[in-house]
Amino acid sequence: MNSKAKVFRKYLGQELQIKFTPTIKFFYDETISYNQKLDTIFNNLDKKN
Repeated sequence: MNSKAKVFRKYLGQELQIKFTPTIKFFYDETISYNQKLDTIFNNLDKKN
């Protein structure tokens, strides 16, 4: 996605009709993976009790 950030930025600038469009950076959000790990831990605790 970061390889296409310039194109996306250009499109946003045209659509929003603003003079300066901020730099866009994409990153992987690990929230879902982290929550899945917590769910597994809690489920295992429930099974043991």
